[in-house]
Amino acid sequence: MVPTPTPTPLESGSGGGAMETVGSMGGQMGTISLGVLIQYINQRTYSDLLNLAEILPRKSDVDKKVDIVQYAQRTRQLYVRLLALVKWAASASKVDKCNHIMALLEKQNNLFTDTADKLYHMTKENLVRARLPHFHIPAAVEVLTTGSYDRLPLTIRQRILPPEPVTVLERKQTLTKLEQIVRHRLVTCDLPAQMRTLRIENGRVKFTVDHEFEVSLTLMGDATVEPWRLLEIEILVEDKETGDGKPLVHPMQINYIHQLIQSRLQDNPNPLLETYMVLHAFCQALQLEVLCVQTQKLLEDRLDYHIRIEEYLQGKSLTLTYWRELTQRDPSAQMGYRLTVQVDPTEPSKPLMESEIAERAIRSDHLSIERLLVHTIYLRTKARLSDLKQDLDSKLGTDAEKCQLSGSPAVLHVPVLQPNLRSEQLLITVDTHTGILLPHVPQYDNCPITTELQQALNQDKSRVDDLISQLRYWLMLRRTEKTLQHLPATAHERLPLMYYPKHPLNSLGKHKAFVTFHKHPGYVLILEFKEKEGSPCEVEQNIYFMVVKQASIEDNPDDDTVQTSLPKSYMRAYDLEKLDAFLCTHGPSTKVDVVEPGERALGGKRKLQQRAEPASKRVKVPAYFLPDVAQCVAMCDMKLPLIHLSRKLRERNVFNTGEQIEEGGMGVQLRLIDLPSTEKLSKSTILSLRKHLLSASIRIQVTVAMQVKGSRVFGMEYLFTHCPVTSLHSQEQSPRRSVYFTYEVTSAENMNATVDAILDDWIIIALLYQLVLTFAAEFTASRAGVESAGSSSSCSSNIAPKTLSEMVRVKSFNYKSITIAYGDRFDAFVVLRYSAEKKLFVLSFGMSGEGAWATNPHTLMQDQLQDLVNQRGQVGLVELAVTLHHTYHPLLAVSKLSPTIHLAIHDKRCLKNFTILPQSPTRVNIVYRNVYCLNVDMLPNGLVAVRDGAFSSFETSKLIEEFIPVQGLKAFLNKYVDESAISRRRSQSEDDNPPTPIPIDDTPWPTPKAASPARHQPMTPPISSNPHTPASPHPGGITQPSGHSGFVSSPATSGFSLASPPSLPGMNPSPAMLPHQSPSGGFLGANSPSAPQHSVASPIGFLAPSPAAPHSVPMQSPASAFMQGPVGATSSSYTSRVLPNKPYAAAVPTTLTHDAFLTLCSPAQVGNNLGLYYP
Repeated sequence: MVPTPTPTPLESGSGGGAMETVGSMGGQMGTISLGVLIQYINQRTYSDLLNLAEILPRKSDVDKKVDIVQYAQRTRQLYVRLLALVKWAASASKVDKCNHIMALLEKQNNLFTDTADKLYHMTKENLVRARLPHFHIPAAVEVLTTGSYDRLPLTIRQRILPPEPVTVLERKQTLTKLEQIVRHRLVTCDLPAQMRTLRIENGRVKFTVDHEFEVSLTLMGDATVEPWRLLEIEILVEDKETGDGKPLVHPMQINYIHQLIQSRLQDNPNPLLETYMVLHAFCQALQLEVLCVQTQKLLEDRLDYHIRIEEYLQGKSLTLTYWRELTQRDPSAQMGYRLTVQVDPTEPSKPLMESEIAERAIRSDHLSIERLLVHTIYLRTKARLSDLKQDLDSKLGTDAEKCQLSGSPAVLHVPVLQPNLRSEQLLITVDTHTGILLPHVPQYDNCPITTELQQALNQDKSRVDDLISQLRYWLMLRRTEKTLQHLPATAHERLPLMYYPKHPLNSLGKHKAFVTFHKHPGYVLILEFKEKEGSPCEVEQNIYFMVVKQASIEDNPDDDTVQTSLPKSYMRAYDLEKLDAFLCTHGPSTKVDVVEPGERALGGKRKLQQRAEPASKRVKVPAYFLPDVAQCVAMCDMKLPLIHLSRKLRERNVFNTGEQIEEGGMGVQLRLIDLPSTEKLSKSTILSLRKHLLSASIRIQVTVAMQVKGSRVFGMEYLFTHCPVTSLHSQEQSPRRSVYFTYEVTSAENMNATVDAILDDWIIIALLYQLVLTFAAEFTASRAGVESAGSSSSCSSNIAPKTLSEMVRVKSFNYKSITIAYGDRFDAFVVLRYSAEKKLFVLSFGMSGEGAWATNPHTLMQDQLQDLVNQRGQVGLVELAVTLHHTYHPLLAVSKLSPTIHLAIHDKRCLKNFTILPQSPTRVNIVYRNVYCLNVDMLPNGLVAVRDGAFSSFETSKLIEEFIPVQGLKAFLNKYVDESAISRRRSQSEDDNPPTPIPIDDTPWPTPKAASPARHQPMTPPISSNPHTPASPHPGGITQPSGHSGFVSSPATSGFSLASPPSLPGMNPSPAMLPHQSPSGGFLGANSPSAPQHSVASPIGFLAPSPAAPHSVPMQSPASAFMQGPVGATSSSYTSRVLPNKPYAAAVPTTLTHDAFLTLCSPAQVGNNLGLYYP
């Protein structure tokens, strides 16, 4: 058999060739929603419009128009295309529908064809031999037509199926009928007013009495005599404080009440009223029971001694007593302090009521005996405070602010002072536990008057007015303390004062405050307080100024010189003067806008028409601030130091104008009329100072400097004009120059120290000014003594500066010190100032510019230069400037000598290579390892004079025991003499200053004939007026002293002892003990006393004892290394010049130029056969 094909539903896609073609075409072509396309086009148009709005402002008008036209044309074309597409889309649905219809018809045609083919196949092939049985046609017809079968046996229903229940519709109809019967009964019977809150539903009526009960009733029939049936009872009384959420009634009690009410509903003419009375009486009894239990709980927990249960009648009343302590004090008020909660005796149907002060129904929503007590006490408190308020209002005055009663618990606000601050008001309340009146000042918890005021309010009310007055004065004292909290003064209630019975202090009132100054213990301000007549809340104050002095109780009041040794713990009162507060606050440039107390009570407002002056912007100050007191205290504290200072200055003959208010009210100042002169000042200096000093004033200033103690200092200002010199400082170019000094503000006892400091600073200015005047006169003028000065540069061909302005520059001058710059680049400077402590001028040296890291070479000559300035008087500054110019290069060369420390061999001592010993402002001694010494005189015109320091400066035939002569020094130094430079400088000097002819006997350098006995002579000879032509001693007249045997200790010139080796006869050098060359490159290259050196042949054929060896060690001449020539020359190219042996030749100074001296002092690089380098 051929299987029959299964028919395909019309909804499937098989057989739909057209549909598949359309779907495949749609999938290949790709589709998009028309709405999405429109959204894309709108977004693109909006985006192009935004871009156009951002680009157009940066283009010209023509470009803007072109872009706008292009944008409009482009957008128009796009929307035209969109419009065509939309129109086409409107007819596209019809084409789709036609396609679907054709596909559906073709599919149906195919199904019909398949069905006909399958039926034909079944009839001809499959159903030829098929047969059907006989079916139950009636049952089938019944089931198919009716949907049920009614031919089952009845026994099934009788034995198995339950009876049919009442339907929902029947039940609803029954309950609706029953509700109609209940409504009819309620309308026809008497309903109590308290049970008007009802709800009928589900065939019953539910009555609700708030916070008491809820009861449900119904009827069992529609007869008028049908009694009510009680269904449910719910008690609504709750104890929210002590009940813990538990039910207050037991279920058995509920059943009993249920039965009782149900029995009373039978044959009762007014059953609903009977139901209410029974349940209402039970709920009231339950409420009283709850209140009683709460009271017992309070007694156990907190209020054991304050309340009592006087009487409790179950179901009737509850009586409590409170304020038991007040009741004991006032027996007449015993019946008044009770709280009774009872059932209304006239109408029991009403809620519980409170019989206290005013009958009031109790709220049963929240039963709380504590709330009842609080409310009752609040009413009692308010009544008591109202009575007190009436008494106090009558005594405060008519214009004063009245007392206010507000708050819960009630508080009485009593204004004590005007203006009134809430924190300073007297608050009176009642203690809720005891009923006692409690006064309190919020801002001051420890007020001593409140205790007495409490006793007066509760016992003796006659003292209340006096105590409030005392409180008013006490608050004024506190206000004074707050006013002075930022001022250097302290307020006191009392002071240990001592005064006579007739002293004016006895006439003051008893209410006063004392103000002591921190920095002026000898003065006291007294503030006297008085209540204003007719307005006691306004307090008037009088200010007194009193002079006091520390004293002991046994001092003689009549004689201040008679004092005991006891501690001075008291103050003796002297003068007492009253201050006019109006003048203090409205003086010149010190006006203070003081608002009167009465105006402060009105908010500080006043009529502007009452004043002739324009209204000014007022500064708001708190009410506790006392502006007149603050002004008086500040004025006294400010002026007292100036008053003391003015008095002390007059005692020292420094006349002044006294304290004055500055113009514009900027402060207080003290102007000095004249300043004293000193012995060192000339008349011309005094006249110049008085002429150019515009003013000298002293002010009190506030400082924040950490080194100044306290917050205020005396500011001394000197104002000068026509400064004698013009400095290079940028801040010193003004025609007027101010000089400032500060001094600590001290007490009156220490004011003499401040006066001394002021006078010392004036002396500093005057003495420095005197030097600067002379310096300024010579600064730009040509000086004969300076024209021959040498050039400061290393080139000897330069012409020396001829004026002082070319030598130095004034870097700064501030009347306290002067800074002078000098040197080639003016990078070295010296600061000159006068020290009042040392009573002389002091110097300090430094470097600036590129040489700031270096040390000023004049630092080692500081003491000698200070002596020069202090000894030369008015020309000291000029001499200092010239000396600094002439000695700068030699000292710069000397500073290149190395002070390296070496260890000596013979005594294991540490010795310096070079030690510089300043002798005078123009002379230094250079000591080499405590053995050799050179005297260097720094001469004008760029020259220096060098001689052997081992010879005495006064007698060349004598030697100084501490040093050994340097052999061959004269010959060595002559190698560096530049005759042409010296002659050029000498001719320049002689042309400007011709030398004075002097006899031979007056030669500045001594001859051998004038030799004095050998003795220690000063190492510093007097400076010769013409040291360039010294008298050379005759060689035959000088003998080498040989009286030195062994080492002799010499007075330490540089701080340590110098050992002098023995003078031994010449000996041949030993091969084992050959001396070595000194490490010193070019200057003092003698044998070292502490280390052997390389042997170098000496052109001079004599030997000298070596200071390094104690036993006949040969030593070659120290000139052996220097006779080879200048630095860098070799021994092979040197031709020695044999000089006669003159031991005293080195005692004659050799004149060198600065360049040659610098070459000698600079470290040298010496080459030898060993290839060694010596720094």
